[in-house]
Amino acid sequence: PRVVFEHSPTYDQFGSIRTFENLPLFSRRSTLEGLYMQSSITAPFSFYLQSELSAQASAPLRQYSYTYQNLSNALLHLNLFNVSQIIAASDELKRLCAASTNLVRETTHGDIQVYRIKNSAQGYVVPYTTQPLLADHHDWRSKSLLWFRFPSPEKPPIVFVDPSKFNQPAFHDFLSISDERDAFVRPPIRPLPGTIPSVESKLSRSGIMITTSHPGWPLIVKVSYHPNWRCTGADGP
Repeated sequence: PRVVFEHSPTYDQFGSIRTFENLPLFSRRSTLEGLYMQSSITAPFSFYLQSELSAQASAPLRQYSYTYQNLSNALLHLNLFNVSQIIAASDELKRLCAASTNLVRETTHGDIQVYRIKNSAQGYVVPYTTQPLLADHHDWRSKSLLWFRFPSPEKPPIVFVDPSKFNQPAFHDFLSISDERDAFVRPPIRPLPGTIPSVESKLSRSGIMITTSHPGWPLIVKVSYHPNWRCTGADGP
């Protein structure tokens, strides 16, 4: 799973405030921030999450809004990114982590603490448990951020497509919603009928191999989408 690190000037003692972007090099662990972080389609979401975790967030993308430290919301968002560990630097985040029943402190190095999120190893590909929502792809980024800002454990994902495709067979178990603000903040929640399938996934440098007990069941892939993605053996992405 991925590792998330609090944004903190404390890291200057190691030579750079961005020192933990070296995690993939030294430990083969992915992070939410890196060299191309601002070009990723998930960059606004990652930095919003960073503001939920950090006592001093960077807020680099000025066209987007951010929030204050909120560990409970951050943990829900970290699940969307398949994160299993948190690196805490500030006294504020350490206190929040120590008080959380969802975290276990694994180690301490100087003034840096590492916490593991309980029951976090779900993988990079998981099955939906609620009916995904279909929405008009117009202005999809601002709608997505609105959906993201108000997390809940059961909140269904939103799939943005051209409205002319709403009736395609691939979307027959999806629920169409209007563009009203409330639909993205408090969308309708309907469980998907049937037994939730087992899913296994394996990442490589250029692909994701997915094995599921129920082909056709909608899955969420916790990797930033790119237009060059291609899927074989299934509909999507």
